[in-house]
Amino acid sequence: MPFLHPVHGCLFVLVWAVATFTSPCLKAQIEYEANLPLPPAKFRDHEYLVSQAHTGDPDAMFWYGAEFQDGGQADMAVKWFQDAVAKGHAVAMENLARLYELGNGVPKDLKRAFELNLQSAQKGWSHAQYEVAQCYNRGKGVEANLKEAVRWCEMSEKSGYGLANAMQAWWYRFGKESILQDRVKASQKYMLAARHGHFHSATQLGWMYYEGEGIKRDVERAEKWFRLSAYPRDPLSCRLPQSLMPAMATSTWPWHWRHVRVPRSER
Repeated sequence: MPFLHPVHGCLFVLVWAVATFTSPCLKAQIEYEANLPLPPAKFRDHEYLVSQAHTGDPDAMFWYGAEFQDGGQADMAVKWFQDAVAKGHAVAMENLARLYELGNGVPKDLKRAFELNLQSAQKGWSHAQYEVAQCYNRGKGVEANLKEAVRWCEMSEKSGYGLANAMQAWWYRFGKESILQDRVKASQKYMLAARHGHFHSATQLGWMYYEGEGIKRDVERAEKWFRLSAYPRDPLSCRLPQSLMPAMATSTWPWHWRHVRVPRSER
């Protein structure tokens, strides 16, 4: 059974601050990961979690480290993540990589962050595969290599990580090096990412419908996707088209900025 990724409130805030002025794909990742699953039921009993962590259970070590990380105790999070990494825990590798990337609890070291993400990715963890793709895409901790970025992004997509579709959509939408601009493919990739519950992709899909970008212009569908992504409350995006503002302001749709509710007609 694949390991689950924790919800790290404090980490979310830190990464958000770093990412606000960086690439849209990284912004999208932060938004997407803000609502990932909680620990397994058995580890929600704190005493049991602690006892299992001290007996060497790698899953418990990881979740105990995640608890410290969520509480802002990065040094203890590093300690328990390192213990879990020593036992081959793929998700702990990715989380430790994130701490190295931010310099949180450890000296900032992008090369070490890349190495840990690569180890995790090689074990099949889809989130780390995406991170490796991002590293190659941006030259973060490793020399930029679009071919490798594409390869790892495709692996992440095949592993079921919707954010990989968002990265591919960005490449196709604007073109990059050997990747030719193809806005039809871009819209298709955004659709796939949105179906995985990635609200930023739903926002971008709304824009493509509104502008007729790679898709037949359809203002109604654009508005639908803007509503689904709770776009008016998206702090990392631009403003809505002025023509849609009155309708959006009076919307009775519930605000679920962490989840996209895909209408049946779009599935």
